[in-house]
Amino acid sequence: MNTIILLALFTEGDAPAPIVFSLPPSLIIALVLTAVLPLLVGLVSNSKWSSRAKAILHAVLSAVTGLLTELGDALASGTPYDLGVGLITAVGVFLAGVALYKGIYAAKGSSGNSIASHLQDVGDDRG
Repeated sequence: MNTIILLALFTEGDAPAPIVFSLPPSLIIALVLTAVLPLLVGLVSNSKWSSRAKAILHAVLSAVTGLLTELGDALASGTPYDLGVGLITAVGVFLAGVALYKGIYAAKGSSGNSIASHLQDVGDDRG
């Protein structure tokens, strides 16, 4: 298991009570994909798509990300597949992706344009 022990606290007895900081590779992959998924949705869609269709696409991609990262973690560590962890990861990926989109990608910069509008232009040019 990929864990990093940061600190060990000792109780009154001799038994240590460690605090473990764990960053499995699957979690790092899910975190990176969380930042990329809203951009990917902007690239593959065009302005003709409704916001509902884009949200559904983002939800589906988030579900796939969460479920597949848990599958990869289960296969890599030789543990059983935990559907609950996959679903919670999918929800987290979706919510964080929406927050990134609303807070950063759709926010207008000093030029008056947003990252999302530039990606939308690229999507319109392709389709």
